[in-house]
Amino acid sequence: MSKENEAISVNIINEGTHVKGDINTDSDIRFDGKLEGDLTSALKVVTGSQSSIIGNIVCTDGDISGIVQGNVSVKDTLTLKSTAKVTGDIIAKKLIIEPDAYLSGHCSMTIE
Repeated sequence: MSKENEAISVNIINEGTHVKGDINTDSDIRFDGKLEGDLTSALKVVTGSQSSIIGNIVCTDGDISGIVQGNVSVKDTLTLKSTAKVTGDIIAKKLIIEPDAYLSGHCSMTIE
């Protein structure tokens, strides 16, 4: 099957879902619930404005709109939306911070 015909797989964790433990995925993930553990994706992580993550995030690209208490490591682009509240260190190649987003921690930019 060619890449053009492959179905795009996106994992969705809805608001009202509470997960204790780590989440690992090879595809994109949209997370709107609460997580106590690490979230790792080989592709993109998107968190909703009502989401809460107590743990680290590792991914290729990320759009953060909710609360993150932990470190965020992104291979390419990280966007902190206006509703984001991140307490932890960030490593990313590109960082976009919208007005009103909150960040408390250190930021390191990669050169790759």
